[in-house]
Amino acid sequence: MKHDNPVTASADALWQEAARLTEAGELRRLSTAFARFVASLGPVAPPVLLAALVLSELEGQGHSCLQLADLAGENGDGVAGLLGWSSEQWQGLAGTVVPLPKNAKAWAAQFSACEEVWTVGELDYGEPLVFDGERLYLRRYWRDETLVARSIRDRAARAHPVDAAAVHGWLDLLFASGRASEKPDWQKAGLCDRAARFAGDHHRRPRYRQDLHGGAPAGAAVRDRARRGPAAHRAGRADRQGGRAVETVDRQGAGRTGRTRRRQAAPRSN
Repeated sequence: MKHDNPVTASADALWQEAARLTEAGELRRLSTAFARFVASLGPVAPPVLLAALVLSELEGQGHSCLQLADLAGENGDGVAGLLGWSSEQWQGLAGTVVPLPKNAKAWAAQFSACEEVWTVGELDYGEPLVFDGERLYLRRYWRDETLVARSIRDRAARAHPVDAAAVHGWLDLLFASGRASEKPDWQKAGLCDRAARFAGDHHRRPRYRQDLHGGAPAGAAVRDRARRGPAAHRAGRADRQGGRAVETVDRQGAGRTGRTRRRQAAPRSN
């Protein structure tokens, strides 16, 4: 059937190619049905119908949105890579759309001009597709993603009271040591710092660290090391390494002495 309207001809070609891919097992029937639903709502340009079809297909594979860079082929293998198609299969479907947007900016213009796509920030009439920044969403996925992001931001911005005495007790229990040492326990100090950050009170963080660590703030040891300079730090490290080496030699020597004594004590066989 010949069409005088190029938009109608392009849409018909799109449906035919989509049907062929569906019969070949490369496309869900639901994806084509959703694109046809969008077309039934009013005049929709073929590029938007193609994007709606691809978006629905990606949703079935676990994606929540379609990026403009993928549609424009500016991001790796583009849509073909996302769908697991060959480039020929994608070109066969995209080639039915005339004219096909050449870049992300042209795709954005198509979505902004379509009455069945809500551009975030404009008046919302409940359109099924949502265009937010560089992404096209099914409305329910945009809503769910937005709610999750808002919840995370609210929790991150909220200050949480920290019972320094209770946390101090748990840290002492988890990092209990049988020997006294003047050296700071850096792992424990790191957890103290995280607890102070969780409290969300920037002005009281040093005090939290002091309360939770049970003494001077962990930063005091760092400042003391900086004052002594790199030479003192290297000397201290050398002393520690030398001490470990001596200890190792002593253990090895004790082992050899023990083996010698056992051999001397063993009775000789006749």
